[in-house]
Amino acid sequence: MDPHESLAAYYLAEVLEKHGKLQEAECVLTEMGRDVPNTYLYHLGLGKLYERKKNNLLAAEHYRQAIRLDSQQPEAHYRLAVTLRALRETAQANEEFQVFSQLGSHITRGMGQGMGRMRPHLPDFD
Repeated sequence: MDPHESLAAYYLAEVLEKHGKLQEAECVLTEMGRDVPNTYLYHLGLGKLYERKKNNLLAAEHYRQAIRLDSQQPEAHYRLAVTLRALRETAQANEEFQVFSQLGSHITRGMGQGMGRMRPHLPDFD
């Protein structure tokens, strides 16, 4: 899978997940993981999927992996903070919210990236 295909796979999984088709989204991410397992988008996508499935421990692990791969991505810090708060790890959650705040200070909601939502910077293309 080349970077453009992995980007398409990430967004396909996101759309499927938003429509409640979690099994299909997981299949797309599993295929993506076979081809490009060490990418920010792969781990961010899995984190979102596990968060939606209420498996906060796995979600947090994938968000941490995404951050290890690209620590400058505000969305991963934000999602990790939310997940840590759900796990009642308040001190760590507050640290992640602080990092998100520092990284996200230049971000405005939507930023022309569709549907008014924050989108990842797409580091896998750098």
